Amino acid sequence: MKSIQHQSITSNLSGDRIARNLNSALVSVLALISVLVWSLPVLGEELVYRYVDENGYTVMDDRIPEQYIKNGYTVINSFGAVIRVVEAALTEDQLGRLEKSAREKIEGERLKAITDAADRQLLKTFADPSDAERAMNRQLEALDIRVDITRGSIKRLVIEKENENEHAAALERSGRGVTEEILSSLNRIERQIGNAYVLIDEKEQEKVQLRKAFAVDIKRLRELRGMPAMSENDRGKGGGG
Repeated sequence: MKSIQHQSITSNLSGDRIARNLNSALVSVLALISVLVWSLPVLGEELVYRYVDENGYTVMDDRIPEQYIKNGYTVINSFGAVIRVVEAALTEDQLGRLEKSAREKIEGERLKAITDAADRQLLKTFADPSDAERAMNRQLEALDIRVDITRGSIKRLVIEKENENEHAAALERSGRGVTEEILSSLNRIERQIGNAYVLIDEKEQEKVQLRKAFAVDIKRLRELRGMPAMSENDRGKGGGG
């Protein structure tokens, strides 16, 4: 008899637990369904479009005129929740600014790539600014030697011209005319002297351009090596010729 009563009590307790579990599960399911229902758009629900008209007033209507679409708008459901925000289309001026900014960015990246490549080549060519200065001085000395040789050639040609003139004068004093050979020689000497002076001018210009080019390289090398900029006194001491 006691055994039967014990089984009856146990059965009742198990039934109560099952009922409570079922109720709890049912509540959870209903809550989930409620969330899903509220999160999904209702079929046939009325949507409201919020936009700004040409006078700057905010308008809310069940449709949006076509001329206002490009200005952007907001879609709102019947519960007042924002469904979607459509941004305004870019104006021609805004598009132009974006295109300009994009072009400037591309150009900036291109110039940076060129500068980086030039810097790498510069560091491969010269270990430091003093190395570049020595290279500049060597090239200036080579140009100075060329100028000195040309000046020596001019002196020789001047002497040769004087000799030919003396020869021509002697012929005229003796009553004989100046020969075509002497005239041709004098013309040749004049051309050679003129060409020599042109060459000297060219070499002097090369020296000027060489100093300018090396000045740019030396300045950049000092920047890349983290060295201070050169003073005017330093620039005056640097470079030969």
